[in-house]
Amino acid sequence: GKVQAFRGLEELVLAFKHIDGAILTVSGRGPLVERLRLLSVSEGLKEKVRLTGEYDPDDALEILSGHDIGVLPFNPVTLSITYSSPNKLFDYAMSGLAMAANDLPFLKQVIRDNEMGKIFKSNDPECIAETLNGMIADTEALKKFKINARKTAEEQYYWDKQFKQYP
Repeated sequence: GKVQAFRGLEELVLAFKHIDGAILTVSGRGPLVERLRLLSVSEGLKEKVRLTGEYDPDDALEILSGHDIGVLPFNPVTLSITYSSPNKLFDYAMSGLAMAANDLPFLKQVIRDNEMGKIFKSNDPECIAETLNGMIADTEALKKFKINARKTAEEQYYWDKQFKQYP
């Protein structure tokens, strides 16, 4: 993916100061990669934050399937971002990842309506950490979120069904 401004990645890295028993993986390229690397080192998070670099989009689902939670911490700095439906949401769902996301209208609707994860109230690092720690601690709910994410992707958000909605 694109590692760029307004995606909430700096806040997500900082959230890992308050999270134990988990590792953050950020994959992709972009203008913030070096800044995130320096931030993780300066905050003592080098062991908790992995920046894996660019990947072939065809490998995305395979790469994601080795994880438990996909985080969507987008900052609502424009209306486009506020009301967007990021591709990552669907990549995470197809990979069977539970999701944690910022409180943006479309993300909240899809994630809550389909019981695929949790919404954090703000992009404050402590708020993100509280949400992720709760998800990590509740293994039964995490398992349910993962199952529901994959089921939702297979039953609602696949190309054939989406294509039929538009004449």
